[in-house]
Amino acid sequence: MATDASNLIGMPQMAAVRVMSKGSTAKMLTLGTLGIAMAEHSGRQAKNNTPAFGRVGLLAVTAHELVLVSMAGAITLKPKDVVARVPRSAVIAMEVGGGVASTRVVVLFADGTAWAVEVPKNTAKHARAVAAELGFA
Repeated sequence: MATDASNLIGMPQMAAVRVMSKGSTAKMLTLGTLGIAMAEHSGRQAKNNTPAFGRVGLLAVTAHELVLVSMAGAITLKPKDVVARVPRSAVIAMEVGGGVASTRVVVLFADGTAWAVEVPKNTAKHARAVAAELGFA
């Protein structure tokens, strides 16, 4: 598992992955299979609504929520602040894959928005563990 932010979050995290920002200027996402699922769900593509979390963040799953945490530190990154919390019931899909230098991670929400981030290729297994914990293995 990645960094443990349970104390900051206020409840035990079940799975987590360190994430990096992905194209913060992108307004619309072309999401591959997720785009198809979104089109079927609402008739349009998902809107990128990824909260700003700085250079590196942590995407963590608890028993009830998906939490995005900012990370800080000069040498060793540690959880700093909770940036966003979303009930697990609001997550309708999660896709892990794609990308050349890094792995794309997209979380799709029932309101038609999505979070798009990237993870280093060598930590994609942690992103898949987050997806599995959410029920999207």
